[in-house]
Amino acid sequence: MKAKSGLFKNFVSLNESEVYRILKDRIESNEDIVQILEDLQSALFEIGNLFEKEKYFVPDLMFAGEIMKNSNKQLEPFMSKSKLKNKGMIIIGTVFGDVHDIGKNLVVMLLESAGFTVTDLGVDVSPSRFVEEIKKNDAKLLGLSSLLTMSFDAIGNTVREIEKQGLRNKIKIMVGGAPVTELVREKTGCDFYCKDAYEGIQLAMKVYDL
Repeated sequence: MKAKSGLFKNFVSLNESEVYRILKDRIESNEDIVQILEDLQSALFEIGNLFEKEKYFVPDLMFAGEIMKNSNKQLEPFMSKSKLKNKGMIIIGTVFGDVHDIGKNLVVMLLESAGFTVTDLGVDVSPSRFVEEIKKNDAKLLGLSSLLTMSFDAIGNTVREIEKQGLRNKIKIMVGGAPVTELVREKTGCDFYCKDAYEGIQLAMKVYDL
């Protein structure tokens, strides 16, 4: 079994300053950017595992997302020289009638950190706006966020509009948010219920066969 790198171990421990120090050293050593990024992403998934085991909590996930975001900024100037591969495109937004975005923003940050390209439509997104974006790109996954029970109807309306436009077979739909349940997913016609940000990454990996 391959030994875990210092970068991996310090990231999993959320040792921010040490992550940046090691990252800087590895970049200056002209190490393969792909390998560095793989270590960061592996650590992010391990943090997700710890979250699933309730050893880490939402603030830890948010902190990890910030560390990953800052690390990516350091790597960006060198990424065009590497063979980095985009894992896939995802559309996400908070449904019509709901202006909450904290949970959605965390999902976006973690998906981007994991290597996905995310089109974030923001909050209070109409069904027609979701449809418009699905028509424009090759995304295989749509994420709907809802933090209000009163916006559950908007989830169903969005799914129905996608069906009406003949796009339902083109895209899988995941839904999440504090009041959302598996029953809400079933009643609104979505494909997946996403109970937290980490599960959003797992579902994205599944949809894109990664």
